[in-house]
Amino acid sequence: MKLYKQMVIIASLFCLSAAGCGDMPLLSELETNRLVVVIKGTYESNSPQPWNIPVLRANDPLVEDDSVVIVQSPAGDVFPSAFMLDVSELRLLDVKGHQQKFSNIRQTFAMGLSDGEPFFSGTGVILENNDVPTTQYPALLIYVRKMLFDGAIKWLPQSTWSPLTYLDTFTERPVPGFNFNQFQAYSIYDPLRYESYLYNRVFPIIIGLEDTPVGMIFNKKYPYTVLEIRFVVKNFIKKFEVENKNNNIFGYIHYYGFSDWLQDVQPDETTIGGNLHTVARSYVPGLAGSIRGTNNGVAAHVIAIPNAASIANYTIPAPGNLRQANPCNMPRAPGQYLGKEISAYLDYLLRLEKFKYDWNQKFPTSWSNNPPPDPDCASFDGSSAAGGTGATTPAFTAEWDEYAREVGGFKIPQLAVWVEAGQSYSIENVMPGSYDLYISSGAPTYGQLYTDGAFTPYANNPVTVSIGGAGKDPLNNTSINFP
Repeated sequence: MKLYKQMVIIASLFCLSAAGCGDMPLLSELETNRLVVVIKGTYESNSPQPWNIPVLRANDPLVEDDSVVIVQSPAGDVFPSAFMLDVSELRLLDVKGHQQKFSNIRQTFAMGLSDGEPFFSGTGVILENNDVPTTQYPALLIYVRKMLFDGAIKWLPQSTWSPLTYLDTFTERPVPGFNFNQFQAYSIYDPLRYESYLYNRVFPIIIGLEDTPVGMIFNKKYPYTVLEIRFVVKNFIKKFEVENKNNNIFGYIHYYGFSDWLQDVQPDETTIGGNLHTVARSYVPGLAGSIRGTNNGVAAHVIAIPNAASIANYTIPAPGNLRQANPCNMPRAPGQYLGKEISAYLDYLLRLEKFKYDWNQKFPTSWSNNPPPDPDCASFDGSSAAGGTGATTPAFTAEWDEYAREVGGFKIPQLAVWVEAGQSYSIENVMPGSYDLYISSGAPTYGQLYTDGAFTPYANNPVTVSIGGAGKDPLNNTSINFP
């Protein structure tokens, strides 16, 4: 796959401090740049899990989302082979609330979905940037113009569903793909809130920097500081469906985006909100150490989180579909049918009637004569109860606020590696500090992350990392082994 922009590979911290290679200088030659920005497409900070795409089929139920209801599992769908990213600007927010624009260079990348691709291998690619003043930075802002996967197909309702390769624009030229970034949002909010759409777009993407209580500490006295940014892309891709009438040709596009494991996308929705999972951290080469050990169980993730942090921040309640568990999750009306095919129009009418039925199940016309199946949505704000009894019940707003707290509290660990059964692991570039280590009970299902109870703590936490040293537990063990 041809790259649309020169990408620079960070082979290791040792390579970074060595001589330059190719057309771009490495750290020793960046005389004015002490801040180096690296972006990765993995859950792990290094040593990521290999690609685990189910049978390489685009219509596998682990790949095709359950919101795909119009054109289901057609043989013409193909799994994508590349991820495309268009970044327009980077900013850092300092402790005084000022935004430091440290990269306003448009940068575009096209990455093949392979283990050898630097974006997916754990190595990462460099984003060009300028330095920032010496201070603390609690947050990073990334302005992403586009994210695309190839493999998008537009299905036309003719005598049978007819496939047409869908073309979008990337670097001002047509490419076979679909820009799903236009549908991304921070969360799937209470649908009755005015700001559920207007204040919810991921432009910019805001990522908290939790290296210290005051965020990333950047100091020009150090030769280099690396700012690592991670998007969870690898093993986290699903197929979605959206109605489309571009060029007056009505149909349904099957496109690929990030899995809706955290915030479920439902039929007839365009917003794929809350499923762009990101994390960022910084480290100083020369000060950072490592944590090493052996996994004596099944293949799994080993993660390191700040000492005394709650592991519940890195998982969600089982069974994992928090939106379906929300009793006030409202059915969505199907979009207006704009085509001319009579059979497709009849399908639309059936979906419209089903929407009306589902809505009336949530909100019957008379509370007293026909109480709702679930009383948790008996009122909007909790001020009155169903049937006018005077007793209060959990309200629509309260249920959605609880949902927002649950999904909003989920984090990606700053430090994580994948380790095969019976193999050793090494978490690299760990800044000095005290950490609690955990191991997962196994590999996550494709397109999913972890639910409560999936992680087991290391028996002798915490593990302390000194300047440039190896992690050590309270018994002075430098090999942190599981179990």
